[in-house]
Amino acid sequence: MLGLAAADLPEHAVAAIAHSLATEQLPPAEPLVEVLLDTVGQHELLELYLRTHR
Repeated sequence: MLGLAAADLPEHAVAAIAHSLATEQLPPAEPLVEVLLDTVGQHELLELYLRTHR
């Protein structure tokens, strides 16, 4: 979000974009991605992936 906030946009535009992003449905998690990230030991990335996917 820092990139969006640092963009040369009016504050109300940034707020509108942030609101739109916050209300979007999360995409489904792909089981293969979960297995691959776990297999290669990328547990922090896996946790982030699971928090950002349903």
